[in-house]
Amino acid sequence: MKVEQLMTKDVVCCLPEDNLSQAARIMWERDCGFVPVVESTENRQIVGVITDRDIVHMVADGGDPDTTTVQEHVRNSLRTVCVADDVADALRTMRDFGVRRLPVVDNGGLLAGILSFDDLVATLGRQLSDLVAVIDRELEQERTAKTESVVAGKVTA
Repeated sequence: MKVEQLMTKDVVCCLPEDNLSQAARIMWERDCGFVPVVESTENRQIVGVITDRDIVHMVADGGDPDTTTVQEHVRNSLRTVCVADDVADALRTMRDFGVRRLPVVDNGGLLAGILSFDDLVATLGRQLSDLVAVIDRELEQERTAKTESVVAGKVTA
């Protein structure tokens, strides 16, 4: 399965010159803890990310989110995956670097979406549910076949 199939495509970004209150507002409104930072609204070249933890850390240290810019706290050492990458490779990247979210870039290197640990867990949950349905259906067919055998008098030991 490819990253593009699971990623969240409707991603809101912030700019380096935005303040941390603006980034926090995006997180609150979108119910997320991670916002990609891009060069400009026209050029969605990703330059870093800002997380809810970054903002909490800054506030806990006495900083003012209204006057502190995203650029001052942006994480520049970021890992990305490409839309065409395999999900298994993205999961390995998450594991190897201890991150729960990865910006997804297109073939031109521009932001195309976000792949989160939650996306992967939800997909795995659906797949496990499908497997359970297969088992349930098989057991139902076996019970039906046994019942029909008993009714027809063809009980075998």
